[in-house]
Amino acid sequence: AELLKGSEAKQQALARENDSLKAKIKKQECNVEAALEDAEALVDELKRTRELEKKIFLEKETYKSRMENLMEERHKLEADLVAAQKQIASLAAENDRLAGHQNQAQKIQLHLQIKKENNVLRDELTRLKTKLNKLEPGMHEGEKENTAA
Repeated sequence: AELLKGSEAKQQALARENDSLKAKIKKQECNVEAALEDAEALVDELKRTRELEKKIFLEKETYKSRMENLMEERHKLEADLVAAQKQIASLAAENDRLAGHQNQAQKIQLHLQIKKENNVLRDELTRLKTKLNKLEPGMHEGEKENTAA
């Protein structure tokens, strides 16, 4: 009977251990399921990340190509601008040369000097005309006297 009691006690201990192991197995199965779900979520996230990375890479390449084209166009426009500025300077120099003066201030001063000179000459002309008019009547009388003699 003691043997039976010992055997029942062993059997009960084994049953408890069996129940404990079943609970641990169930818990481990839940953990494995959760780990698999997490792994699937990570795989999905990795796929989305790779797709996004690929899309962004293609966009980057497109923008890089566009930037290179714009840089080439910018360099061309800068060269055109330099050429246009040289042409403007050349045309301005030619314009000044044709106008007769390199300096606008000199041109103004010369113009004022010519006006003053013209005014002086006009005054002198008026004075000389007046003097001539005063002398002419006497000359006509002198001519009459010369022709009469």
